[in-house]
Amino acid sequence: MLTRLRLPTWRSATLAMALSACATLAPAQGSADAAAASPGAPNTRPPALPELLLGILHYTRWPQPLASHRLCLNDGDADAVALARELNAQGAQAVPPVHSALRSLRADLADSLLDCQAIYFGAMPVRGLQPLLLRLNRHPILTLGQGDDFCSYGGKFCLLQGAQGWQIKANLDAIAYSGLRVNARLLQLTVRPAGGRP
Repeated sequence: MLTRLRLPTWRSATLAMALSACATLAPAQGSADAAAASPGAPNTRPPALPELLLGILHYTRWPQPLASHRLCLNDGDADAVALARELNAQGAQAVPPVHSALRSLRADLADSLLDCQAIYFGAMPVRGLQPLLLRLNRHPILTLGQGDDFCSYGGKFCLLQGAQGWQIKANLDAIAYSGLRVNARLLQLTVRPAGGRP
């Protein structure tokens, strides 16, 4: 079952603030925009990718409590080093802390990914990823990627950036099969493809 989170501008601001707050990023340590905004004024800035990834991790529970999370990134992605730097800076303040690591995301190296609690595939072509995603779904590993097809091939969260902010699809079957639990606060923001709310 797939659910889609479509965030209009005002909802993007709400999600950005909620995810940042839930990832325990204090406004003084976060962006200057967040610190300058008054409590009642809506912030129209959509969440940046690191905030979004950290927020989704914060709303996810693993079968066993963890002292920290390792978020693995595609070492073949040109933007991975910069993203890892941002994630490590912001993730160090999260509870539990999140540390990123660059890994080769290939099906023949799946065993080397089993120490990752989450894997961000970025915009990798998904056609060849299905065997890897299906193998990872047997473990409590959160898989995130960009594009509509990522969830269709077995990914747990699909991230889509549009003109009005982020859209997120959740593959509830893959999430449940892996033993992960996603907080209802995040799932309540999702809109089903037919337009109904969960």
